[in-house]
Amino acid sequence: MNANTIFLIIQLLIFFLLISCLIVGDTYLTYMIFKANSYTCESFDNVSTTAAASSTAAASSTVASSTVAATTTAAASSTVAATTTAAASSTVAATTTAAAKSTSQYSVCYSLTDTQLGFARFKIIMFWILFLCMTGVAMYMLARLYSQNQILFGIIIAITLIMSIIIIVGGVFMTQYGFTGNNKTCLMPLANPTSPQIKSTEYCYDLNGTELNFAKIAVIFGWIYSFAAIITIGLFIWEANLG
Repeated sequence: MNANTIFLIIQLLIFFLLISCLIVGDTYLTYMIFKANSYTCESFDNVSTTAAASSTAAASSTVASSTVAATTTAAASSTVAATTTAAASSTVAATTTAAAKSTSQYSVCYSLTDTQLGFARFKIIMFWILFLCMTGVAMYMLARLYSQNQILFGIIIAITLIMSIIIIVGGVFMTQYGFTGNNKTCLMPLANPTSPQIKSTEYCYDLNGTELNFAKIAVIFGWIYSFAAIITIGLFIWEANLG
Protein backbone atom coordinates (compact mmCIF):
# COMPACT_ATOMS: atom_id res chain seq x y z
CA MET A 1 0.00 0.00 0.00
CA ASN A 2 1.63 3.21 -1.20
CA ALA A 3 1.40 6.70 0.27
CA ASN A 4 -1.21 7.87 -2.25
CA THR A 5 -3.57 5.05 -1.29
CA ILE A 6 -3.17 5.77 2.41
CA PHE A 7 -3.82 9.47 1.78
CA LEU A 8 -6.95 8.60 -0.23
CA ILE A 9 -8.26 6.39 2.58
CA ILE A 10 -7.73 9.21 5.10
CA GLN A 11 -9.57 11.65 2.83
CA LEU A 12 -12.48 9.22 2.42
CA LEU A 13 -12.73 8.61 6.16
CA ILE A 14 -12.86 12.34 6.87
CA PHE A 15 -15.33 12.79 4.00
CA PHE A 16 -17.70 10.10 5.28
CA LEU A 17 -17.41 11.43 8.83
CA LEU A 18 -18.36 14.89 7.58
CA ILE A 19 -21.29 13.45 5.63
CA SER A 20 -22.55 11.60 8.72
CA CYS A 21 -22.29 14.66 10.98
CA LEU A 22 -24.04 16.91 8.46
CA ILE A 23 -26.91 14.50 7.79
CA VAL A 24 -27.43 13.67 11.47
CA GLY A 25 -27.28 17.35 12.43
CA ASP A 26 -29.76 18.28 9.69
CA THR A 27 -32.09 15.50 10.85
CA TYR A 28 -32.17 16.69 14.46
CA LEU A 29 -32.55 20.32 13.38
CA THR A 30 -35.49 19.33 11.19
CA TYR A 31 -37.18 17.54 14.08
CA MET A 32 -36.44 20.47 16.41
CA ILE A 33 -38.04 22.99 14.05
CA PHE A 34 -40.74 21.02 12.22
CA LYS A 35 -41.79 18.51 14.91
CA ALA A 36 -41.69 20.83 17.93
CA ASN A 37 -44.75 21.27 20.15
CA SER A 38 -46.07 24.01 22.39
CA TYR A 39 -45.99 23.04 26.06
CA THR A 40 -46.40 24.69 29.43
CA CYS A 41 -42.98 24.49 31.06
CA GLU A 42 -41.08 26.01 33.93
CA SER A 43 -39.86 29.47 33.02
CA PHE A 44 -36.22 30.54 32.76
CA ASP A 45 -36.48 32.71 35.86
CA ASN A 46 -38.75 30.50 37.94
CA VAL A 47 -36.06 29.53 40.48
CA SER A 48 -35.53 33.03 41.87
CA THR A 49 -39.14 34.02 41.31
CA THR A 50 -40.46 30.97 43.10
CA ALA A 51 -38.09 31.45 46.03
CA ALA A 52 -39.05 35.10 46.38
CA ALA A 53 -42.73 34.26 46.02
CA SER A 54 -42.49 31.56 48.70
CA SER A 55 -40.81 33.95 51.13
CA THR A 56 -43.40 36.64 50.40
CA ALA A 57 -46.28 34.22 50.75
CA ALA A 58 -44.89 32.85 54.02
CA ALA A 59 -44.39 36.31 55.46
CA SER A 60 -47.84 37.40 54.35
CA SER A 61 -49.41 34.27 55.83
CA THR A 62 -47.67 34.96 59.16
CA VAL A 63 -48.87 38.55 59.21
CA ALA A 64 -52.38 37.51 58.25
CA SER A 65 -52.48 34.81 60.97
CA SER A 66 -51.20 37.23 63.61
CA THR A 67 -53.73 39.83 62.56
CA VAL A 68 -56.60 37.34 62.70
CA ALA A 69 -55.52 36.11 66.15
CA ALA A 70 -55.16 39.62 67.49
CA THR A 71 -58.50 40.60 66.05
CA THR A 72 -60.26 37.58 67.55
CA THR A 73 -58.72 38.04 70.99
CA ALA A 74 -59.18 41.79 71.24
CA ALA A 75 -62.58 41.86 69.49
CA ALA A 76 -61.37 44.68 67.23
CA SER A 77 -63.63 47.11 65.49
CA SER A 78 -65.01 46.84 61.94
CA THR A 79 -62.16 49.06 60.66
CA VAL A 80 -59.54 46.45 61.68
CA ALA A 81 -61.63 43.68 60.11
CA ALA A 82 -61.71 45.56 56.81
CA THR A 83 -57.93 46.05 56.92
CA THR A 84 -57.43 42.32 57.55
CA THR A 85 -59.64 41.43 54.60
CA ALA A 86 -57.67 43.76 52.30
CA ALA A 87 -54.36 42.23 53.46
CA ALA A 88 -55.64 38.73 52.82
CA SER A 89 -56.81 39.71 49.33
CA SER A 90 -53.41 41.19 48.55
CA THR A 91 -51.72 37.99 49.72
CA VAL A 92 -53.92 35.84 47.49
CA ALA A 93 -53.30 38.12 44.49
CA ALA A 94 -49.52 38.10 45.04
CA THR A 95 -49.46 34.31 45.38
CA THR A 96 -51.54 33.87 42.22
CA THR A 97 -49.27 36.22 40.24
CA ALA A 98 -46.13 34.40 41.45
CA ALA A 99 -47.60 31.05 40.45
CA ALA A 100 -48.41 32.37 36.98
CA LYS A 101 -44.83 33.63 36.54
CA SER A 102 -43.32 30.25 37.46
CA THR A 103 -44.40 28.67 34.14
CA SER A 104 -44.32 29.79 30.52
CA GLN A 105 -45.94 28.62 27.31
CA TYR A 106 -43.15 27.85 24.84
CA SER A 107 -44.01 27.59 21.16
CA VAL A 108 -41.16 25.18 20.34
CA CYS A 109 -40.27 22.27 22.60
CA TYR A 110 -38.66 18.99 21.57
CA SER A 111 -37.00 16.20 23.55
CA LEU A 112 -33.26 16.06 22.81
CA THR A 113 -30.32 14.39 24.50
CA ASP A 114 -27.04 16.28 24.91
CA THR A 115 -25.51 14.24 22.06
CA GLN A 116 -28.38 15.00 19.70
CA LEU A 117 -28.25 18.68 20.61
CA GLY A 118 -24.49 18.63 19.99
CA PHE A 119 -25.03 17.34 16.44
CA ALA A 120 -27.68 20.02 15.85
CA ARG A 121 -25.35 22.77 17.09
CA PHE A 122 -22.53 21.43 14.90
CA LYS A 123 -24.85 21.70 11.88
CA ILE A 124 -25.83 25.26 12.84
CA ILE A 125 -22.15 26.24 12.82
CA MET A 126 -21.64 24.48 9.49
CA PHE A 127 -24.79 26.18 8.17
CA TRP A 128 -23.20 29.61 8.58
CA ILE A 129 -19.88 28.47 7.10
CA LEU A 130 -21.60 26.89 4.09
CA PHE A 131 -23.91 29.89 3.69
CA LEU A 132 -20.94 32.25 3.42
CA CYS A 133 -19.13 29.93 1.01
CA MET A 134 -22.18 29.27 -1.19
CA THR A 135 -23.16 32.94 -1.29
CA GLY A 136 -19.63 33.98 -2.21
CA VAL A 137 -19.41 31.37 -4.98
CA ALA A 138 -22.86 32.29 -6.29
CA MET A 139 -21.96 35.98 -6.47
CA TYR A 140 -18.70 35.18 -8.27
CA MET A 141 -20.39 32.90 -10.81
CA LEU A 142 -23.18 35.40 -11.46
CA ALA A 143 -20.65 38.17 -12.00
CA ARG A 144 -18.84 36.04 -14.58
CA LEU A 145 -21.96 34.79 -16.39
CA TYR A 146 -24.01 37.99 -16.56
CA SER A 147 -21.44 40.77 -16.37
CA GLN A 148 -22.21 41.83 -19.96
CA ASN A 149 -25.95 42.22 -19.34
CA GLN A 150 -26.17 44.83 -16.58
CA ILE A 151 -29.97 44.80 -16.27
CA LEU A 152 -30.27 41.02 -15.96
CA PHE A 153 -27.26 40.94 -13.66
CA GLY A 154 -28.85 43.56 -11.40
CA ILE A 155 -32.15 41.67 -11.23
CA ILE A 156 -30.43 38.38 -10.36
CA ILE A 157 -28.21 40.03 -7.74
CA ALA A 158 -31.27 41.73 -6.16
CA ILE A 159 -33.11 38.38 -5.96
CA THR A 160 -30.01 36.74 -4.49
CA LEU A 161 -29.66 39.46 -1.85
CA ILE A 162 -33.33 39.19 -0.86
CA MET A 163 -33.03 35.42 -0.51
CA SER A 164 -29.83 35.86 1.49
CA ILE A 165 -31.56 38.24 3.91
CA ILE A 166 -34.42 35.76 4.42
CA ILE A 167 -31.94 32.95 5.03
CA ILE A 168 -29.92 35.09 7.46
CA VAL A 169 -33.03 36.01 9.48
CA GLY A 170 -34.10 32.36 9.59
CA GLY A 171 -30.58 31.32 10.54
CA VAL A 172 -30.57 33.79 13.42
CA PHE A 173 -33.79 32.35 14.87
CA MET A 174 -32.53 28.81 14.30
CA THR A 175 -29.26 29.69 16.06
CA GLN A 176 -31.11 31.24 19.01
CA TYR A 177 -33.16 28.08 19.40
CA GLY A 178 -30.12 25.82 19.16
CA PHE A 179 -27.76 27.78 21.43
CA THR A 180 -29.93 29.78 23.85
CA GLY A 181 -32.73 27.30 24.49
CA ASN A 182 -32.67 25.13 27.59
CA ASN A 183 -34.01 21.91 29.06
CA LYS A 184 -37.25 22.53 30.94
CA THR A 185 -39.68 20.42 32.94
CA CYS A 186 -42.90 20.55 30.93
CA LEU A 187 -46.47 19.39 31.49
CA MET A 188 -47.45 16.99 28.73
CA PRO A 189 -51.12 17.11 27.62
CA LEU A 190 -53.02 13.82 27.73
CA ALA A 191 -55.98 12.57 25.74
CA ASN A 192 -57.73 11.55 28.98
CA PRO A 193 -58.48 14.74 30.96
CA THR A 194 -59.12 12.76 34.16
CA SER A 195 -55.55 11.43 34.25
CA PRO A 196 -52.81 13.42 35.98
CA GLN A 197 -50.51 15.41 33.69
CA ILE A 198 -47.14 13.81 32.93
CA LYS A 199 -43.96 15.83 33.38
CA SER A 200 -41.21 15.49 30.78
CA THR A 201 -37.87 17.16 30.14
CA GLU A 202 -38.00 19.08 26.87
CA TYR A 203 -35.58 21.38 25.09
CA CYS A 204 -37.55 24.63 24.75
CA TYR A 205 -37.31 28.08 23.27
CA ASP A 206 -40.02 30.65 22.60
CA LEU A 207 -40.54 31.53 18.92
CA ASN A 208 -43.69 33.06 17.48
CA GLY A 209 -45.24 31.81 14.25
CA THR A 210 -43.37 34.20 11.95
CA GLU A 211 -39.99 33.52 13.57
CA LEU A 212 -40.63 29.77 13.37
CA ASN A 213 -41.44 30.00 9.65
CA PHE A 214 -38.19 31.87 8.99
CA ALA A 215 -36.32 29.16 10.93
CA LYS A 216 -38.00 26.48 8.79
CA ILE A 217 -36.74 28.22 5.64
CA ALA A 218 -33.21 28.17 7.08
CA VAL A 219 -33.52 24.45 7.82
CA ILE A 220 -34.57 23.72 4.23
CA PHE A 221 -31.64 25.69 2.85
CA GLY A 222 -29.42 23.92 5.39
CA TRP A 223 -30.23 20.61 3.67
CA ILE A 224 -29.48 22.17 0.27
CA TYR A 225 -26.13 23.48 1.52
CA SER A 226 -25.24 20.08 2.99
CA PHE A 227 -25.89 18.21 -0.25
CA ALA A 228 -24.08 20.88 -2.27
CA ALA A 229 -21.05 20.61 0.02
CA ILE A 230 -21.09 16.80 -0.10
CA ILE A 231 -21.25 16.76 -3.92
CA THR A 232 -18.56 19.44 -4.27
CA ILE A 233 -16.11 17.78 -1.85
CA GLY A 234 -16.83 14.36 -3.34
CA LEU A 235 -16.07 15.58 -6.88
CA PHE A 236 -12.91 17.29 -5.65
CA ILE A 237 -11.65 14.06 -4.03
CA TRP A 238 -12.53 12.10 -7.18
CA GLU A 239 -10.73 14.49 -9.51
CA ALA A 240 -7.69 14.80 -7.23
CA ASN A 241 -7.18 11.06 -6.80
CA LEU A 242 -9.07 9.13 -9.47
CA GLY A 243 -9.74 11.61 -12.28
